Amino acid sequence: MVDRLKPAEETTKSAESVADNAKSGDAKLNADIEYWLSWSETEAQADALREAADEFMKANPGVKINFTFNGRDNRNLVGSAVSAGTKVTMMDANADNIKSMWSEMTMDLTPYFEESYESTGGQKYVDRIMPSMSGLSAKLFDGKYSYFPYAPQAFMIFCNKNIFDDCGITKVSGNLDRIYGCLRKKSKQKDILRLQQTAIMLQAGLDII
Repeated sequence: MVDRLKPAEETTKSAESVADNAKSGDAKLNADIEYWLSWSETEAQADALREAADEFMKANPGVKINFTFNGRDNRNLVGSAVSAGTKVTMMDANADNIKSMWSEMTMDLTPYFEESYESTGGQKYVDRIMPSMSGLSAKLFDGKYSYFPYAPQAFMIFCNKNIFDDCGITKVSGNLDRIYGCLRKKSKQKDILRLQQTAIMLQAGLDII
């Protein structure tokens, strides 16, 4: 949610009003929410968010959620729009972009992480989401929660086992120079780029599956 930038004062009041009502458990929510998304209108995630919004608005007739589907340009459009006074209540992006590009305009959502809601079965919201996701949010913002994680992703790195076998490498060790050197000698030239990428990922501490 947007906060703190003077041109977005109306946006801030709207966002805080929704949050305060939700926190107090008030069933009669009233707000017009402008949600700018980093998804394109035809993507599956856009369909999922529309369905969730429709369900929420059905349960809360006083709330209207309007979507602006900006695709991947969203990260470049939100800041200038808010600075120009455009009402943007909510926006989404990956955690790094939120930190680097929007940290000066986001609300401190920590109190709402500590609250329980009907949809959390009486538990605090923070206790119902993945600890790795809430932990990242808190780590990026010095212990505060400045965004709600909602789309966790898993990345898996695959390697050509035949090349490893040819080199006599049976497991990934900490000796990256030996692994990379052996692969470089025995692999074909066209595989070098892929091997370089693999070495970089190994150095980053990623597991090889």
